[in-house]
Amino acid sequence: MMGVELVMIFGVLVWALFWLLPTSTPFASHQDLTPVVEMVRGSLSGAINDPMVDVVPGVSARSSNLRGLSMGGSVFYYYVEGHANFDPLSRGVVGHDSVEIMLRDSSGPSAFVIYRMR
Repeated sequence: MMGVELVMIFGVLVWALFWLLPTSTPFASHQDLTPVVEMVRGSLSGAINDPMVDVVPGVSARSSNLRGLSMGGSVFYYYVEGHANFDPLSRGVVGHDSVEIMLRDSSGPSAFVIYRMR
């Protein structure tokens, strides 16, 4: 009888852990993203040299928006809300389930979202 009770308690514990824990945890804290945020802000303001790249004839985008920002062995992508973007998520190359949103910053003139691929 006690064996059955232990199996049921263990089963409930496993079920609770499986369903109640988050599906993923962030790769980095917001403090670790400070250099990435500064790079995105600098790129958008023109303070950092971020060359324009032709996406298709007559349409160009910032290199960092198209290829992402490589920092610390990771590649971070971003898109600016309400603007045309050419990052993988905006182009539909990857779906929302394939990325992890790291930060949404609306403190400047344009709100942007930083994410990375899973």
